[in-house]
Amino acid sequence: MEIIDCRSIAGGISSNLKEEFDKLSDRLGRPPVLAVVTDGDSKESASYLRSRKKSAEKLGIVVRDITYGSGSTKKEILEIVRKSSSSSEVDGVMVSFPLPFPELTSEVADVIPWNKDVDCINPRNHGLIMENREFVAPATAMSVMKIIESEGVRQGSTVAVVNRSVVIGRPLAMMLLNRNYTPIVCHTKTVDLKGVTQRADVVVVGAGKARLVDASWISEGTTVIDAGINVVDGHVVGDVDQESMSSISGRMTSVPGGVGPVTTQMLFSNLLKCAESQLGNR
Repeated sequence: MEIIDCRSIAGGISSNLKEEFDKLSDRLGRPPVLAVVTDGDSKESASYLRSRKKSAEKLGIVVRDITYGSGSTKKEILEIVRKSSSSSEVDGVMVSFPLPFPELTSEVADVIPWNKDVDCINPRNHGLIMENREFVAPATAMSVMKIIESEGVRQGSTVAVVNRSVVIGRPLAMMLLNRNYTPIVCHTKTVDLKGVTQRADVVVVGAGKARLVDASWISEGTTVIDAGINVVDGHVVGDVDQESMSSISGRMTSVPGGVGPVTTQMLFSNLLKCAESQLGNR
């Protein structure tokens, strides 16, 4: 299989966003601001934030790091999110998950205004996707959609999505339908899962199981998009066994360096939409 050059796709998106963010900064009279609420004691969150800041700087975006500690209560965390969301100097808000209190997830989703919701967790934004009135969408689902479109996959094609989460599978299914593709949402409990993927024109995998899918799951000429991230023996690998794929024809994304770079740019694309939607209120 040939590897899809996702870094090139991400680079093209970044160039367009840079122009748009420059115009936005002129209209705002300041750089656009993304507030990221994170667990200050989490090394994973700190690493994620450093990566996002580096990408944001290239676009002229200010990332504001807002942290809470391990001793913070549910009420305190919710108040931090609420305060960040209500600031007129903040154009977009996202919260690093998982939260220390699982039940907080839905409350946080309700607190972040729909037009500052760069991570698409507010129920209104999910509803807008369902109604084909998409404002923002989860960045990973948007990334997969962008890659499918960049590959020139014809409308009507069957897309097997091995994921049913609100981050990828569910919104992506609606986005595919809205663009005239034919999604099949499945998961690790799907009967004859391998048979489903063998019949698909495009296979999107995000099951969270390292190297779950090998060449026997895929037909010749299929486009395979690997949205999985797993650490095996200190190495980052996807849900697709990339080595086995060399025996068949088609196109596929790599891990790392595939869906990830495009996802980052889609997050900033959401920030642009959010900031522009608020201009009339300033």
